[in-house]
Amino acid sequence: LTVDCVGDVVVKGARTLLVDFQGDITVKSATQVTVDAPATTITGTLHVEGAVTIDAGMTSTGDVTADGISLEHHVHGGVKAGPDTSGPPS
Repeated sequence: LTVDCVGDVVVKGARTLLVDFQGDITVKSATQVTVDAPATTITGTLHVEGAVTIDAGMTSTGDVTADGISLEHHVHGGVKAGPDTSGPPS
């Protein structure tokens, strides 16, 4: 099925829209794609190839790793007692 449309395409419904496909699905736009919903769930691994901007907080129930450094298990060198600060994580 191929649909060539010159103007807008609007699909309206009052209940559920289900796309059930056995192969890959690609959504392509020349400008941007917006998902406008009060909550979004992704079941499965999410791979992002570009930069990520978060305008609000972020919560994780597992460890977060940045550039190979674990947020839960990293250590700091140069730790001293008193008001001194530690070295960078290693």
